[in-house]
Amino acid sequence: MTDKITSSDADAAPPLPADEGLQLAGVSPSRPKRSLRVRLLEYFLVLFALYGSGTFHLAYRLTQGPLRVGHSFGFSDWIQYFLEKACALGILGYVLFRNSRWCAAHTTPTQLVTSNPRASDGDSDRLRMFELLLVLIVAFAGSILYSFQIFVGSQTLPSVSIISPARYGYEMLDYAGAVGLLGYVLTRSSRGFQDLGLRWTSRDVAIALPLTLVALFAGVLLSPLIYAGAGVVSGQQAPDPNIGRLLLGTSISIAAVPIQIANGVFEEMLVRGYLMTEVKRFTGSILLAILCSVAVQVSYHFYQGGRAALSHIACFMVFAGYYAKTNRLLPPVLAHIAIDLNSLVMYGLSSS
Repeated sequence: MTDKITSSDADAAPPLPADEGLQLAGVSPSRPKRSLRVRLLEYFLVLFALYGSGTFHLAYRLTQGPLRVGHSFGFSDWIQYFLEKACALGILGYVLFRNSRWCAAHTTPTQLVTSNPRASDGDSDRLRMFELLLVLIVAFAGSILYSFQIFVGSQTLPSVSIISPARYGYEMLDYAGAVGLLGYVLTRSSRGFQDLGLRWTSRDVAIALPLTLVALFAGVLLSPLIYAGAGVVSGQQAPDPNIGRLLLGTSISIAAVPIQIANGVFEEMLVRGYLMTEVKRFTGSILLAILCSVAVQVSYHFYQGGRAALSHIACFMVFAGYYAKTNRLLPPVLAHIAIDLNSLVMYGLSSS
């Protein structure tokens, strides 16, 4: 027996979600409540942006008396200065944008169901492209700039070792800031590190060792070709700088171990997991995702010398190819850490 449908029931409009109904009525939708994790990430990012902008340094200097300029700024110094300020403003602006009513109105699930879904997809793509550029600039722009300044000769490496507890602290803070920004970006789009393939399984741990050996073997095969090709092009074999002595000193400090571990996690999460995932989403090309990942990773190694930087291509290609094939991030992370720790041990044995 069927129920009778009255004309008033048939003409009744389906109920609208609360925020969409408010928007049609000309009232701004309410901003969704933020979780404790989101709020903590925002507090941390604001502090990190203030640190990156030099606000804390300026406050300290003001307590020490009148400001004094220690040296004149060159062109590259000004670029570095404005880059630091741009990164800080980018982080603060992104946090404010994510908490704005406009963002709430254009990123809620109800907004994706419209008469023109392509427009919503375009807004989402533009936002994710901005997020990708922001994360990469905050994480690597300073290192890439400094690396190329060393490579072209506009900057010189320090003549003495730069190892110090303060340097290790700054490095760990920079790593934490970039990873924190990535975590915030993923969280605000209802994603997590597991969506990048970072999952702890016994299988991934077991695969890390053979992946390490394959990457090392690929590097052994390619490095002689890179160095030979560089000698043919340049006509000479200029020695590469002793990066190990500069970064690690004459003896290995126990503090260098957590730095090497953090570096492996930091690089693989950003240039492998995040960058490759987003490039593959935007372009649909796995090959382009691999090339972009390797290119970015090589770009901030040129402070080691051109030949040394290019010799890393084989190792990075192995990691990128494995991730593209399996979407598993933990094996490249562990393999990268293992290679860095192996280099640390080998340098310690050679300098003893």
